[in-house]
Amino acid sequence: MYIVGIDIGKNHHEASIVSPEGKQIGRSLRFATTHKGADSLMSFIFKNIGNSPCVFGMEATGHYWYPIYSFLL
Repeated sequence: MYIVGIDIGKNHHEASIVSPEGKQIGRSLRFATTHKGADSLMSFIFKNIGNSPCVFGMEATGHYWYPIYSFLL
């Protein structure tokens, strides 16, 4: 299963995808903390792994993780 790790920030988040073998897939993506930014995250994921199963991991930094968590849920 792929892992999408998201580093949470106030104005931007950074996401990386790790393969089941533990290798990073492509480059990381820096995206804005907006709906458009969340859409770019989804495009990034589908471009790199298609519809393959994945899990998301993120740090709970203050309250800044709530919007992307809600979007992904």
